[in-house]
Amino acid sequence: MRPEGPVRPRAVGLRRVNCVGESKFQDALVAVAGGKQPQSQYIETNAEVRREPGNVHDTNALQVWIAGRLVAYIPRDEAAVYAPAMDAVAMASLPCAAEIRGGWKDGSDEGSFGVVVWLPWPGKP
Repeated sequence: MRPEGPVRPRAVGLRRVNCVGESKFQDALVAVAGGKQPQSQYIETNAEVRREPGNVHDTNALQVWIAGRLVAYIPRDEAAVYAPAMDAVAMASLPCAAEIRGGWKDGSDEGSFGVVVWLPWPGKP
């Protein structure tokens, strides 16, 4: 099931953030991407970055959701900057543009999916 709806374009002033933890969410990414293909995939889509303040490993944790599925996390060092900024304005989630990459299976080799999101610079409107 590929994500539906218009993709939010990347704009000047956004920064690329490589997500982490996708290895734990490959089933969700396979479902979102519509399965693995013989060639590496590149899917532009929308995502939502959500706060997870109850995370026992990192109170600044930020989840990445695509098409209603948890698919990744924002890296800890990035979350340490974004989470307090989101908390300061009582923002529980942040919509953003995203890319799903990889996910090939060609008979002799197989690659996992990865996720990239495009976020505003912290402190910018």
